[in-house]
Amino acid sequence: GAGKTSFVRACVQALAQRNKKPIPRVVSPSFVIHQQYDLNPSVDHFDLYRLENASEKDLLEIGYYEALSRAEAGSFLFVEWPEKAHSEDLLHLDAVLTISLDGNTRVVHVRTGSP
Repeated sequence: GAGKTSFVRACVQALAQRNKKPIPRVVSPSFVIHQQYDLNPSVDHFDLYRLENASEKDLLEIGYYEALSRAEAGSFLFVEWPEKAHSEDLLHLDAVLTISLDGNTRVVHVRTGSP
């Protein structure tokens, strides 16, 4: 892949080291859709790849809005494949990192604010 889960893994490892906690094993949540890491601040990692046109109801069912509430209080929220949501507006993202491959080079674009 382009490195989406690797980026989350690096963030989780840095937080665990800062918290002097064991470093959790970070894997892509493609099959479980949501993985939460008990750190300070906590980290929620979603992968919407298996969802198609995810509605507000779908996001509610997978615990997205609970995680969003934690993020609004200072925790971290990472979403892989946000384009699988019916609308990015449903996700209330502060920033979007797009990671792609161009030959042997990773290209990262960062967009902040509303889509």
